[in-house]
Amino acid sequence: MRHAFRTRTVALAGIAGPLLWLAAWIYCGSIRPGYDPINQAISELAERGSVTESIMRPMGFYGPGLLVSIFGFCIWKFSPYRAVSFFVTLNGLSRIIAGLFPCDTGCPAIATSFSQGMHNAAGSLSALSLIVAAILYSWRARKIQSANWLAWYSIAAAVVSLVFVGLVARSGFTPDRIDLGLFQRLGFGLMNLWVALLALREFRLADSAAAGPRAAF
Repeated sequence: MRHAFRTRTVALAGIAGPLLWLAAWIYCGSIRPGYDPINQAISELAERGSVTESIMRPMGFYGPGLLVSIFGFCIWKFSPYRAVSFFVTLNGLSRIIAGLFPCDTGCPAIATSFSQGMHNAAGSLSALSLIVAAILYSWRARKIQSANWLAWYSIAAAVVSLVFVGLVARSGFTPDRIDLGLFQRLGFGLMNLWVALLALREFRLADSAAAGPRAAF
């Protein structure tokens, strides 16, 4: 009973992290004058000197990063998916780092300062770490049990998200950056949804009598 309560509590962090991230860029985008979510990057809401920096950095980076990191540790402690745990936790930590080093005005793809370079590196690591985590989960889930719906979603979301990451990179190096924000939101959105679904699955399994310390997920 105690294990189920603890698992449910930590799983809630995995659900709350992506939801907080979503709420952050929706809210900050709505209050920043002239912001274009289709062509502007999410990180521009936290760029140095912006009117939404003081809200977006804690709400869009630190908070989600901490919550996802806690959930990643939960995977390590209570499930057989330890490789998945590493990359989920890495995603959470990279979000925090991206918030600690806000981008310069316009969030250029080519670093114009140390902070911009760190932000770009952390952002790339954040995106790729969840793609790797989802692929590993899909492979491991199909190996140790009959493939569940989340295993199939994981591999599909990882492949599609990787395509969007490539589109973001290509758009970022063009002068007009057409659809950069759209591609970023779709790609990151798919993988944040994956984290939330993984956490939701764990939350629901916590009540199962068969779910022991190593039987989760």
